[in-house]
Amino acid sequence: MRTAPPPPAPGAGDDRAAGDDVRRESLYLARVRALPTTTQQVLLVAAADTAARLATVEAAAARAGLGADDLDAAQLAGLVDVDAAVTFRHPLVRSAVYRGAAPADRRHAHALLAAVTDPQVEPDAWVWHRAKSVSGTDEDVAAALEARGHEVERRGRYAAYAALMSRAAELTPDPVELARRTQAAATALLVAGAQREAGTVLERVRIEHAEPLVRAQAQRLRAVLTFIGRPVDALATLVDAARSLEDLDPQLARVTYVEGLFLAAVTGRFAPPGLTEQLVESALAALDPGESSLLADLVRGLAARLTGDFTAAAPAMRRSVAWLSQHDAPPTFTLSSHVASVLAMEVYDIEAYRPITDKNAAEQRSRGALDLLRASLQGQAHHEFLDGRFDRAAALYDEATEISRSIGDHRVAYSMILLQQLGVWRDDEATSRANIAQVHALAVTEVRSGFWERMARESLVILENSLGNYAAALEAGWPLVEQDPVLAGHVLVEIVEAAHRSGRDDLAAAALDRLAVRARASRTLWADGLHARGVAIVAGDDAEAHFQRALATLGQVPVRTDLARTHLLYGEWLRRQNRRRDARVQLGTAHDLFTTMGAPHFSRRAARELAATGAVVRRRPAASTSEPLTPQEKAIAHLAAGPATHREIAASLFLSASTVDYHLRKVYRKLGVDSRRRLADALGEP
Repeated sequence: MRTAPPPPAPGAGDDRAAGDDVRRESLYLARVRALPTTTQQVLLVAAADTAARLATVEAAAARAGLGADDLDAAQLAGLVDVDAAVTFRHPLVRSAVYRGAAPADRRHAHALLAAVTDPQVEPDAWVWHRAKSVSGTDEDVAAALEARGHEVERRGRYAAYAALMSRAAELTPDPVELARRTQAAATALLVAGAQREAGTVLERVRIEHAEPLVRAQAQRLRAVLTFIGRPVDALATLVDAARSLEDLDPQLARVTYVEGLFLAAVTGRFAPPGLTEQLVESALAALDPGESSLLADLVRGLAARLTGDFTAAAPAMRRSVAWLSQHDAPPTFTLSSHVASVLAMEVYDIEAYRPITDKNAAEQRSRGALDLLRASLQGQAHHEFLDGRFDRAAALYDEATEISRSIGDHRVAYSMILLQQLGVWRDDEATSRANIAQVHALAVTEVRSGFWERMARESLVILENSLGNYAAALEAGWPLVEQDPVLAGHVLVEIVEAAHRSGRDDLAAAALDRLAVRARASRTLWADGLHARGVAIVAGDDAEAHFQRALATLGQVPVRTDLARTHLLYGEWLRRQNRRRDARVQLGTAHDLFTTMGAPHFSRRAARELAATGAVVRRRPAASTSEPLTPQEKAIAHLAAGPATHREIAASLFLSASTVDYHLRKVYRKLGVDSRRRLADALGEP
């Protein structure tokens, strides 16, 4: 059974051909128009059908009084091959045939194909040919497209559902039905991961013709679509949409409340006064007494998190993470992948975090949901970063950025947060400070996100601690303790270290108390290990058992960055206890780990401590600072190392020549070469 609609490549609206492609297509069109009229007509039928099976083309052509013999002239001209199917010698030949025909002739070709296509055997092809045969509006065809759309939606084919609903809306004559179908098409595009296209379609919804449910759905969708750019602007709209949906669609209202609560957490102190409190009250009131479900857990967990009760929030968040790691969320819950990964970090469930991001990335790749895939790639990169595989993390961040460029979306600011976190560990001090300052400025002026602001401050705390600037680290981190009543455990253990080393054990104790609450409520190895490390830092002469417990616990989870930090702190404590031999073991382990992962600030700190024990610190080769090539860059590089031209590389990889040029410049920089002639040597090819 064919499942793809006919032919997007040569079909109407395909305007991607440019430059030389336009010229070549015009040359092919001239050759086509030199053929007999009957040959051109049969070629058009073949060009209008994706599979172009000979039996189907013959049957459709016969309805117009044409025969297979009419293809002979096209074969002799070298434009097609005819066997079991009609195969165009080049995609631009098909494009020339289809695009060069009059619109009425294209519609007639699709009508012929619809007439010979069995809707039971090939439902997608049949409904698309019907849709392509219509001029103006046609309710019967629109209804058929919608019915088929619901069928493919049930099978998880969200991109196909979005395409079917978009065309159904275009063919709808009734204004009320038009508003409903246009809204459904925009929602389907969002679910499919095409956020920009969803926004474009949403602008076509005529609210004055929409029913109340459609209006509320459109309001929600507008808020979700503005989430990434400036979350604070979307929050009030999302709250209003959730309230409007309560009586119209209770399930969607719950989804919208979850999105609003999550957005309030991201917005933080920049939320309009009183709005977060109103949102929490409305979201909890919308739940049925004793309701037990994923959405109820998410509402209760996020609401408690926002009001500062982490002990109450954690059980619901843990249940949500466990459920989302095993199941798919409702399709309308487009932020589920973001929420699940953030909650996994909140409860320090690193063992659930990676499966969640891997599952989301695999699903989004299969659906072609590139907008959503970016976030999942960044989640995978964050996991690699936490486990000390900085090159892998950088490659995944780079792939996410490349996706942004490939879909024409240059909103790469969110990647800056993650890259500056990575940069704190591996970049020079000046670069790190500049990146942190840039993210902080964006957070408080342009994006107005408390989450962004917190991430920038956390990075500064880690940088100052790595350099031994403990008073500066405390100055940067303590405002976070005052702003956020349930501050994340990771920065709390940094503040414990900074406060203790600055002689402020009162502040260290306050941060440690917060950390203890987080660890007890989270019930995860990672949280327990961080808490044990915090206790060890302030325990004085009794620290050893706590350090050993921290090492034993953190050694069971993939967080080598924290494990290395614990070896370093333990070694520093041992040296101050005049146990130099034992200190060398811990400090040497820390130094090896930091050097291997490519963390120069912490590596130098460990080296200084080792030298203070009387050990001779041998220079070890640092981790490679060269960036690995992405899969696409590798493919381009290997082709460019041979005789293929830029345009041939572009054609073989379905890219534009300018995109190939862009990637090659990055390949040259990463491999340290300046021309294609040197690529083969750099790649190790003969």
